[in-house]
Amino acid sequence: MKRTYLLVVLLFAGCIESAPEVESGNNVNNVNNVNNVNNLNNINNLNNINNLNNVNNTNNINNVGTLAINGPRSADVHEVVEFQALAPGGDDALSGTWSGGGTVLSIDETGVATVVGEGSVRIRFDAEDGQFGVLDFEADLTPRQIAMGQRHQCILSQRDRVYCWGENPNLQLGPSISANIVDSPIPATPLASVQVEAYAVGACATLTNDNILCWGGGLSEITISANQTGVMDIGDGFGCYINVGDDLHCWGANDLGQLGQRAVGSTEITPLLVEGLGENGVQTLGVSEATACAITGGNQVFCWGDNEFGVADPTNDASVSATPAAVTDNCNMVALSDFTGTCALEGNNSVTVWGFREEIGLPISGDARPALPTERALGGQVRHLAAADNHTCAVYESTNEYFLDCWGNGSQEIGANSAGTVVNGTPIPLGSTAVAQLATSNHATCVLHTDSTIQCIGTNEARTFVGSNLSSTVTPIQLDLVP
Repeated sequence: MKRTYLLVVLLFAGCIESAPEVESGNNVNNVNNVNNVNNLNNINNLNNINNLNNVNNTNNINNVGTLAINGPRSADVHEVVEFQALAPGGDDALSGTWSGGGTVLSIDETGVATVVGEGSVRIRFDAEDGQFGVLDFEADLTPRQIAMGQRHQCILSQRDRVYCWGENPNLQLGPSISANIVDSPIPATPLASVQVEAYAVGACATLTNDNILCWGGGLSEITISANQTGVMDIGDGFGCYINVGDDLHCWGANDLGQLGQRAVGSTEITPLLVEGLGENGVQTLGVSEATACAITGGNQVFCWGDNEFGVADPTNDASVSATPAAVTDNCNMVALSDFTGTCALEGNNSVTVWGFREEIGLPISGDARPALPTERALGGQVRHLAAADNHTCAVYESTNEYFLDCWGNGSQEIGANSAGTVVNGTPIPLGSTAVAQLATSNHATCVLHTDSTIQCIGTNEARTFVGSNLSSTVTPIQLDLVP
C-alpha cells in the first residue's frame, strides 16, 4: 500500500528533549478540522501543517504507535542520517535519508529533508499502521582540531563538522553567516570535513570527498577539486595542499612568488604543481602571509615566496624568492611568521630558527642581514609549533608535563603582560594531559588537549574565550564551547 509522510518540527532552545510517544488509537477517522496542531494525539486537518501539501491519504491511519528506527537516534546539526522505519511486526519497512535538525528548509519527493539548527524532527508515516518517530539533532562541539584567523576561530568536531565564531566582516564564519559578531561556535558549512584551516579573514575546509572549500576574503567560496590527503595550509589569498602522490600544489595569489613558480604576478585559480622539492615527496607544509615551506620525506626544508626578512631564503638578498630553496634539514614540523621561520624534529630539545634577527633573539649589531638557521633551546622535547604575524610558539614536554613557550613581538598572546618583543619568556604550564595541537593568532594562543579540552591565553577581542567574560589573560583558561 502506498505510504505518505508528514514532517512536524519541534524546535527547542537550550536543552533538547525527546518528544513523547503517541499512544495508539483505533478510531481516528472521525477527527475533524483542527487548524493548530500542537499535540500529536489530536491530528485532524493536516492540510495546513507547515505547507506540506503533498501529504495525503491521511484517512487511513488506524494504528499510531512508536516508530522503530534502526540506526542513530541522535545526530549532529547538518548531519545526513540514514534510517529504516519498521512497521509493526517487522515485516514491512520504510527507508529514507534525512539531514539536519530544527527548522525545516525543504523536503523533496525522495524524503530528503534539508534542515538547520538544533531541535527534534518528528517523522510521521501515514498508512493503515501509521506511526511516528523522533530524531534528535544537536550540535556536536567536541573538537578534534582548532584553527585561528586574525579575528575569528574555527573547530572541526568529532562528527566532521566545522564550527566558527568571532568577528565576521568578510563572512569568515561561513558563506551563509550574516551576523557581524558571533560569540559561540555556529555551523560554518553543512559539508563533512577532515581538516579546517583559518587565515587572516577566511577559512578553508578539506571535505570528505577530497575537495577544498574556502570562504571569507581572498579565497571566497572557491571549491578546489584536489584529490589530496587532508594536509593543507592557507596564507593570505593563497593556499597549498599535498595530494595522494605526496606532490605539493598551490593556488591563489602569486604577486610575491607564493605559488613556487618562476612567473610571478598572476593569480591562479587552478592549483599548480610546485617543482624542485626533491624526489622523496612532501610530508608536511607551513605557510605565512606570503611565504611557504615544505618538508620532504628526507626531513629537508624548502621555502619560497616573500623574502623581505629572509624567511624564504636567508642566503638570498632578493625580496622575492619565487622557486623553492633548501633552507635547513632534520625537521618534521615547520611554522612561519611574517618575520621568521621555525622548524623542529619532534622529540628534540631545540628548534631551528631563521629570518629577522631581533625576533629570534639574535643581536643585530649593525648587521641587518637575515639570520641563517640556528638552534634555539627549549626546556623539553618539542611536540608542536605554530606561528602568527609577529610571533612563534612551541609546546614541549618535560617530565610528563606540557609547557607553552612563545617568542617574538606581542603581548598576552605570547604570555607577556605588556606589548613588546619577547626573546626568552617564561614557559607557561599546561598540565599533564597530552597536547594534540597548538594554534595561534595575533590576539590569542590555544592548545587542544587529547581529552578535547581547549586552553587559551591572550585577549578576548575576537570572542575567543567562549563562556568567559575575561578581557585578557596570560594564565590558560579553558573554553566552554557550549556556554
